[in-house]
Amino acid sequence: MEFDRISNLPSDVVEQILSHLPIREAVRTSVLSSNWRYRSAMLPHLVFDYQCFSREKHVTFVNIVDHVLLGHIGPIHKFKLSHFGCLATWDIDRWILHLSRNSVKELILVIWEGGRYRVPSYLYSCQDIIRLELFRCLLKPPPTFKGFRNLKSLVIDHVTLAQDVFHNIIACCSLLEKLTLLGFSFTHLKIDAPNLQFLHVEGDFEDVTFEKTLNLADVCISMDNYVDQRWVCNSSSNLVKFLVQLPHIQRLKIQGFFLQILAIGALSAELPKPWLYLKFLSISINFNDPREILTALRLLRSSPAVQELEISADPSLPELGFSADQEVQVALSEMNSLYGNCICPFTQLRLVKISDFSDVKTEFDFIRFLLLNSPVLEKMIVKPAFADGSLELLKQLLRLGFRNLKSLLLKGVTLDQDVFQNLIACCPLLEKLTLSIPTFTHLKIDAPNLQFLDVEGDFEDVTFENTLNLADVRVCIYPHGRTWVWDNSNLVKFLVQLPLVQRLNIGRYFLQILVVGSLSPKLPKPCLYLKFLSIMVNFNDPAEVLTVLCLLRSSPAVQELEISVYPALVEEQDFYAHQEVQAALSEVNSLYGNWIFPVTQLRLVRISYIFDLKTELDFIRFLLLNSPVLEKMIVTPDDASDSLELIKQFLRLGRASVHSEIIFLDPDS
Repeated sequence: MEFDRISNLPSDVVEQILSHLPIREAVRTSVLSSNWRYRSAMLPHLVFDYQCFSREKHVTFVNIVDHVLLGHIGPIHKFKLSHFGCLATWDIDRWILHLSRNSVKELILVIWEGGRYRVPSYLYSCQDIIRLELFRCLLKPPPTFKGFRNLKSLVIDHVTLAQDVFHNIIACCSLLEKLTLLGFSFTHLKIDAPNLQFLHVEGDFEDVTFEKTLNLADVCISMDNYVDQRWVCNSSSNLVKFLVQLPHIQRLKIQGFFLQILAIGALSAELPKPWLYLKFLSISINFNDPREILTALRLLRSSPAVQELEISADPSLPELGFSADQEVQVALSEMNSLYGNCICPFTQLRLVKISDFSDVKTEFDFIRFLLLNSPVLEKMIVKPAFADGSLELLKQLLRLGFRNLKSLLLKGVTLDQDVFQNLIACCPLLEKLTLSIPTFTHLKIDAPNLQFLDVEGDFEDVTFENTLNLADVRVCIYPHGRTWVWDNSNLVKFLVQLPLVQRLNIGRYFLQILVVGSLSPKLPKPCLYLKFLSIMVNFNDPAEVLTVLCLLRSSPAVQELEISVYPALVEEQDFYAHQEVQAALSEVNSLYGNWIFPVTQLRLVRISYIFDLKTELDFIRFLLLNSPVLEKMIVTPDDASDSLELIKQFLRLGRASVHSEIIFLDPDS
């Protein structure tokens, strides 16, 4: 008989396995063997939800719960009831009575249908309970109720209860650490919980008061309805009252219309001590209301340690019709003053997420303010409110520039040439640029701190200005018609602005641009730091071969060379009759026969997709004869059927290094 590994697992491991099964499947394990008969009956965690059903028509949900509870052995630590059907009150009462006698620690009641379930009095006697979650219930504890002395987590979701009942429950649960209050019906919310660390509140209320909440670290508050009231200049500041009771807060979410409450009395109010521990801030703002913007700015100024900021703009809110009000005008004036005279930059802000962004000036002003005052900002993620306006928004955002931007990737982005050039010019710290499929023809790169460039697209030329720090460059273009002009060298213009380049990758067809005007086989200044060179070459074009030789001759430090062959066939009768082609061919043969500058540092060569062409073999022979420290040459033929003949020809080639190794790779592998 095969060894039963599962049955011999430790009991706590088996308990964990069963606890992750639906209760129906867990109970069915009792028929496996005598060893499994009572294991499911001893499970401390019982979950009765949509997965709890029987294929036998006469067995109802109530029958299943009754059967499991009746046969259960030992303590019940967790009981969850979440059935989508309508349950009779007396059935739920009976189960809770059973649990109250079983020292239950976690109780979750989710009532989906029927009226609000009135929690029976014996629930309030469950003094061992640590976690309590109620959905669509009615709470009316007896006068003798003194709270749950061990309760640490409480969720009240669309529960009917009086305001004083709620306040009494919170005040009597001295160990409470997590509180979630959703869909409640009273207007004045008072939180008095000395051990509370997490708070999530959503509802239709008018104000919130915190008392003895010095340990609160994570707060999310959302108000459902619009606050229809005017500012009172002499009133106390809700923002100040809110700040002073949360000295150790680390995460804060202000959603819905709650920022309107905080804005009341915030005009010119002196803020208390800053939030020194707040690292995450999320705010929902109506950018048509300068009072809300001003309040958000005050929050930011009081949060010097914030590292992550989320802003949600509501595009459905209309512009306010009281722009002439004195309070609004004062708020607008103070907001503009902060924009122009911010002396407290956000020195820790690294990530900004802005959602539902629309084409509103106040939103652009806010973003500009963030960009100009965030010296270590790494990423800003902007999600437009409407997809059809994304392109125009992108253009406007790019015109803002990113003063602290160090890395930029634009892939498949449609933008004008002047927008791109303005963006680069407005990012003085840019170090890394990846540009894929640009839609303009003349590419100009002007970035004094740029170190890495990867550009690919349909353009005709590339110009570098102020790029003396570029060390890693890859350029690839799509095919264009080419007219040779012999009075200027594109290769010289390309390399003269890259004196410190260390890695150079010349992608497909870009070599054609570099060929223009580069008949001279020697550059004015060598590339002293270039160690890696990768080129795609058409060996049917002697001008391209000559340009590659010119690059090698001007790169004395190159250690690794990659050559990728692409077959751009030409009509020999027309092509080789050109005087320029004949001159390039003559120069190539001359260099092959009279090379006096060996590639003294070259150690590794990779050649891919080679054909059985004389021009390719001549180039490879040249490399082998002029690379005295070459260690390895890896060759991948274009067609596996040509491999044997190529190997024979390679074996006949001489080598400057007796230690060099030639490795053939299967192109189909």
